[in-house]
Amino acid sequence: AEALADTFSVEPGVAFLSGLLHNAGELLTYRLLNQSYNSTEEAPWHDRLNFVRELAVKYHCYLGALFIEPWDLPPQLQASLVYHHHPYMANEDNEDLASLMHVANAIAELATKHARSDIWREYINRLEKQRDATDGSRSSAGVDGVELISLGEVLEMLPPGFSKQRVHRLLRDILLRVAASPLTDSQDAAAATQY
Repeated sequence: AEALADTFSVEPGVAFLSGLLHNAGELLTYRLLNQSYNSTEEAPWHDRLNFVRELAVKYHCYLGALFIEPWDLPPQLQASLVYHHHPYMANEDNEDLASLMHVANAIAELATKHARSDIWREYINRLEKQRDATDGSRSSAGVDGVELISLGEVLEMLPPGFSKQRVHRLLRDILLRVAASPLTDSQDAAAATQY
């Protein structure tokens, strides 16, 4: 979101904060469901996590706005939580940030999907082997598959003139930042136990 702020004439700090909070409603959904019962074994959705996930996805936009309402944040930020999947529904004052979040969300989803691909994992493994074999600096490790990601819908969301190459660079930057994160190993372990 922050990387796209200039493209949508949004202040980078507001874009960053909106990016952090845009799915806060999912967290609130999980918390409300969890607090409704003393234990998850008693809950009617026990062993039906897909159902819980569907509820969170369905209601997260409105619950997110309710979640942050007491924080006295700018109305533009609240609107971005409500309308980040439907920016055309936001009023004119809030449409730029809602549109920015719509695009940033779509790009993040593409990056997340690609991060789980065999070609990306192999690329990261080659990078790590090269780094371990050299002085710690990274060099090219071959094909990462980013250019193979279909950008059709994302390019339609962006202003005219926003190049395919620029989106690919943005995706690569996101993927490399996540791969370099100290949280990556613990996230991978958590994802493996979740499925």
